[in-house]
Amino acid sequence: EEEIMALIGSLIVMGIVRIKSLEGYFSTDPILDFPFIKKIWTRYRFRMLLRVIHLNSGKNVANDPLFKVRPLIDTLNQ
Repeated sequence: EEEIMALIGSLIVMGIVRIKSLEGYFSTDPILDFPFIKKIWTRYRFRMLLRVIHLNSGKNVANDPLFKVRPLIDTLNQ
């Protein structure tokens, strides 16, 4: 449960602090350094969780760009 909450929090932060690519959040370049994410995750673990966790069936209904997380968004909106 704690790891899932950390994943959701990380994704929210990544939506606010935009870096060109996912790799940028894990960069060792001092200019791109983003310690918040690197303190929580290894690049491998973060990518693995994104690959295996889905909140929806995977069928994009009506070209909704947020279809994978639509159930979570609907619950939060309620």
